Amino acid sequence: MKILGISGSLDCPQNHDASAALVIDGELIANLEEERLNRLKHSVGEQFPRLAVQKILKDNNLTLDDIDVIAIPHEARVRDWFAKRVIDIIDPNCKKIPEFYYYDHHMGHVCDSFFQSGFDSTVAVIVDGNGDGKDGITIAHCKDNEIKILKKYTEGVSLGKMYYSASVAMADLGEFSEGKFMGLSSYGRPTPVRVLRWENGEIIANFTNIVNEDASLNMQYYLKRNFYPYTLRTADECNILYYIDMAATIQENYNEIFMEVVKYAKELTNEENLILSGGCIQNCIGNNLVVESGLFKNVFAGPAPHDAGVAAGHAFSAALKYGDKIKNVRLKNSYVGQTYSDEEILAACEKTPDAYDENELVLALRNSKVVGWFQGGSEIGPRALGHRSILANPADRDALYVINNYVKHRENWRPLAPIVPAELFDMVFDTPSKDLTEFMLRTLKIRPEWQRKISAVCHIDMTTRPQCLEKEQNPELYSLLMAFYRATGIPCLINTSFNGKNEPIIETPEQAIAFLKRTPHMDRVIFNSKWVVHNDL
Repeated sequence: MKILGISGSLDCPQNHDASAALVIDGELIANLEEERLNRLKHSVGEQFPRLAVQKILKDNNLTLDDIDVIAIPHEARVRDWFAKRVIDIIDPNCKKIPEFYYYDHHMGHVCDSFFQSGFDSTVAVIVDGNGDGKDGITIAHCKDNEIKILKKYTEGVSLGKMYYSASVAMADLGEFSEGKFMGLSSYGRPTPVRVLRWENGEIIANFTNIVNEDASLNMQYYLKRNFYPYTLRTADECNILYYIDMAATIQENYNEIFMEVVKYAKELTNEENLILSGGCIQNCIGNNLVVESGLFKNVFAGPAPHDAGVAAGHAFSAALKYGDKIKNVRLKNSYVGQTYSDEEILAACEKTPDAYDENELVLALRNSKVVGWFQGGSEIGPRALGHRSILANPADRDALYVINNYVKHRENWRPLAPIVPAELFDMVFDTPSKDLTEFMLRTLKIRPEWQRKISAVCHIDMTTRPQCLEKEQNPELYSLLMAFYRATGIPCLINTSFNGKNEPIIETPEQAIAFLKRTPHMDRVIFNSKWVVHNDL
């Protein structure tokens, strides 16, 4: 069967991270975020993934007539309307109307992780803000092709809502700023204040005396009463230092509840494997605690644990319902987006680019040049994982300042992360497990002897969020990393996403070149390890 998975809405202002995925005969063929095409960060609002669907169908020589099932999100009361609008948007002239499969949001998260984990049996923990407007946390047991929901926690005690309330509503770091808040938490000291607590398998709110139907507002008022400056931040009140202790406290509270949920999932199933999904699984500090706890032999999360991943999850869910045999194999990379030929790259250039020379690039990086790296298919998910990346020398502390202030134009207190070849990983980090490092979903303490040597990727608490790269995942980048190591003795490179402030990660060669032209502090862009476009500024 050919199944098209959709994440996105037509009438929900709170919708975000729209995406589309194609599953054929139980195998994921394509997965593409709408933001990479419409250039709207997170595709917030009533954003249906029209461009992503069209691109996926075109690239696979398909039309809507070829699709058997469309998995779409929506409540039953408006299903017919929504289904009709989907057809109108994709292809109103189609001759065969596909069947429609309507899904549970958290089930999409479960399937996205489970059917890309390679596990025959596992427990799943899903943590986000509010799946389908009601669920904050779900625990499920997955075995073979059977998924059983074991426990749900309502959005009223949601870890995602807690983080949102603090980072967006209180600290005013902007929408989708939870990652910034996580980085900020390392600067502060946690207090005894707790928004949520754990009692005998249940999550309890500490603001029961506040009467409001909106859980986020309840949390905001609770934080307002317990943290300086005691009032919601105004636009001209920009001293982020006010909020470092709040950030540290919220992170500690998150860690406590998250670990209790994971322990409870272990008690319910006694599984040796754990899969994680949901927007909160981008919290790398909490993820590391889970891996380091040793509760599970194996821990897996995909590269798009947020809502962009549910399109694939719902396509898998539909495949399960319709009896397709799903090929559950371990996902090794995230490069499922668009690819561009040499002809397309050359067409985007104003003049013939230079030929790529690895040794020359190593010298440039050694001399503190900032480089764009554009390879093959784009990544699914919020992280640049070696196909749409900005690379630099981690031994140059000034690189952190230059990239934050002049390349990405973001807050200068935010950390950068390294990409490390698998065979050199143990040199930099002391950990028995590399789980969750392939997609940059975990923070790790840098060995003391390397903290000063790679200071540009060393956060204030001596941690970093590394990507561990196997040779077979990305041979070209792996080769560059090893060449840089042989030349400098430095076992990694800075790896940050190829985008500016409030922009999606760049998708096309044209966007990469435009970024280069407007960024004097970027030296060049490498295309497909063949072509080099230098900055003439």
